[in-house]
Amino acid sequence: MVLGMKQLATFFSVAARCEPPLEESELNAIIESAKGYAETIIKNNDYIPPEVYSRLKGEYEPDDYTDIGQAKKVFEKVFGEVVKFSPETRCLVYNGVYWEESDEKARLFGPSAY
Repeated sequence: MVLGMKQLATFFSVAARCEPPLEESELNAIIESAKGYAETIIKNNDYIPPEVYSRLKGEYEPDDYTDIGQAKKVFEKVFGEVVKFSPETRCLVYNGVYWEESDEKARLFGPSAY
């Protein structure tokens, strides 16, 4: 993987503020490590390229960045057609015919369902 000029310029700008200054060999080792890490990430089947991520970001971007806010946004996006929640009824799950109240069935759509 080749790092772009912008990434290298940013890296060297940050590295210049190190106290004590880093030796050139250490800077090169950091760059090589970053390139290897990036190559490993890109090979991952779950990798989303930046241009695709930026298009999806709006769909999944939470209204607030708390754990609950982020989880709620993703959960609604992924399971919103089959699970709903309200304080009055708690969890409603669509069983293919009608909506039923069931916290237990809603748990089936937890992290293991992804």
